[in-house]
Amino acid sequence: MKRTVSAILVFMLLCSMTSAVAGSAGSASDPLVSQSYVDNTFRPAIIAEGERKISGGGYTTSSAAIPSGYTRADGYTAFSLRANECASLITGASFTPLSGSVSVSVVSGAVIDVSTGAEVQSGAALKANRRYFCVENTSADFVAGSECSCLIDGIYKLGTASAVQTPTPKTVAANNMKIKFNGAYQNMEAYNIDGYTYYKLRDIAALMMGTSSEFAVDFDVALNMIYTRTPGTYTLVGGELKTGIDKSKSCAPSNWKLNVNDARVNCYVYNFMDNNFFKLRDLGAALGFNVDYDDASRTVIINSSDYTG
Repeated sequence: MKRTVSAILVFMLLCSMTSAVAGSAGSASDPLVSQSYVDNTFRPAIIAEGERKISGGGYTTSSAAIPSGYTRADGYTAFSLRANECASLITGASFTPLSGSVSVSVVSGAVIDVSTGAEVQSGAALKANRRYFCVENTSADFVAGSECSCLIDGIYKLGTASAVQTPTPKTVAANNMKIKFNGAYQNMEAYNIDGYTYYKLRDIAALMMGTSSEFAVDFDVALNMIYTRTPGTYTLVGGELKTGIDKSKSCAPSNWKLNVNDARVNCYVYNFMDNNFFKLRDLGAALGFNVDYDDASRTVIINSSDYTG
């Protein structure tokens, strides 16, 4: 119930503050609002009021007790995280990714995307320049999949991320959305797992051949490790980009791990009849290609980094 109320409060706040705060700027002869006003007055007012509303008006990061091993960043403090480094945040703290790839693992409570007012699912990849806020009774780990820059406000600690454990899937179905790669429709084996689309790594590697996003793939069976390198050259092994029977019922968490350019990538991996499938957005962030979705046409869009169409 608290999570729902928090999300609704943020949404109502963003709607109401626009008229309440912006209405005080300018005059009849000069009605325009300057960029400096938005940056220095409007946005800080929304954020401050948002924190008060979300926490019920009784919580401030400056008054919170600091647990052992944690420290406090007062105001938006810039950090650089290495691949697989983790920023652990608690109630009242916020995380804003600026570059690189970052995912969130919610240990307890809830994390809210202040831009949308929506609760963020544990394991989700975060979007750059959005502020993610830890509501009441929350502990969350923000894990860098690649080197990244970010802003942290509130109580936090830095460390090495623990290995992500792929959860047992709740819902699995063959993907029925269209797929377009570099402007052309493509048939691929894909599955929707708990609301996210998953693809076979070798299929993505085959797509990227001859583009600036091409990457090499190798395996270490003893370590259950998949090694990729970008830029790199991919060699076809046969069977890439083939569709077949629906393997949804065979889906299970995989014990294989992904390594990109000698850095471990924390991501969920699922096995379908001895083939490993990865979340498409995780692969895009880690390997340097672009992923989008056209809701109107229900089309997954995959583009290499050099595609300009």
